[in-house]
Amino acid sequence: NNGFAISTPASDQYRGDGILPRGIAYGMPSIRVDGNDVLAVYAATKKARELIVERQTPVLIETMSYRVGHHSTSDDSTAYRQKAEINHFDLTFSPIKRFGKYMEARGWWTEENTKSLQDDTLKLCMSELRRQESIPSHPIEQLFEDTFAEMTPQLRRQKDETMAHYHAHKDIYDAGHH
Repeated sequence: NNGFAISTPASDQYRGDGILPRGIAYGMPSIRVDGNDVLAVYAATKKARELIVERQTPVLIETMSYRVGHHSTSDDSTAYRQKAEINHFDLTFSPIKRFGKYMEARGWWTEENTKSLQDDTLKLCMSELRRQESIPSHPIEQLFEDTFAEMTPQLRRQKDETMAHYHAHKDIYDAGHH
């Protein structure tokens, strides 16, 4: 539960105190946990697994969090949240920073470890990106395969529309890879 259903605050999306009461209303064991606390999430998940195995019942875990990024590339969350609010949550409740501080306080991790990990990860990601970009793309037609044993009429129409669009605008797509 990051507090929003895309751009709608959770308080406008449903009545009540979060999602947890819904699990309880269905007679389901339910756990609410600080979703930005890695160790709390681990403990809640471990407890949920115990309940699932012992009682053969589903368990709802509501992890309370805050989405600091936009919901999607078409969402500008600053239209419904202040930048200062976003920055506050990012600086104060970041699960990565929070767990890092926990590890550093115990002498298990250092800033140098973080910097080295970030540098190594960036190099690995960029290397893999370059490798992936050198691999020819799959034919666009494959987007519609392996969804059903037999293509449905609706999927056939979607494929035909997509292919027509692709061929009409082939010049703006990377035609060298198809």
